[in-house]
Amino acid sequence: MQCSAKKPPYGDSPDYDPEYKNHFYILLSSSKFYFNYRHTGNVVTLYKYLKARGIHDDRILLMLPENHACNARNQFPGKIYVDPEHDENFYCDDIEVDYKRNDLTFDAILNMLRGRYDPNFPVSKKLKTNADSKIFIYFNGHGGENFFKI
Repeated sequence: MQCSAKKPPYGDSPDYDPEYKNHFYILLSSSKFYFNYRHTGNVVTLYKYLKARGIHDDRILLMLPENHACNARNQFPGKIYVDPEHDENFYCDDIEVDYKRNDLTFDAILNMLRGRYDPNFPVSKKLKTNADSKIFIYFNGHGGENFFKI
């Protein structure tokens, strides 16, 4: 199953950018271990939503600390469902995970947000913004007042 789909029409708003040329999306699940499956489910749901609206992977930084779709405990290998009816798989064939396992650290996230990268850092994992960029950040995981657990 592919995540991509046709872009819906949004009208003639002067702020509407049909190509999403300068919009960027950071999607992060910070939770490892299979009992935190729901956090990955929430993040890949949003990922699929963005892809269905024509937003390309070069505008999305997807961060998953564990591949819950391929976990041995998953009763539906290669799939992630977010409701008990199991009617829609949210882990699509063309998913592109940019940060995973040991790549996903506090320092890596902070450096990505600051735009500070090692000279040999892969371009595909960089946030390529400018002063006019719009950034949507979605972090899902455990935390509390004034902290987020990574």
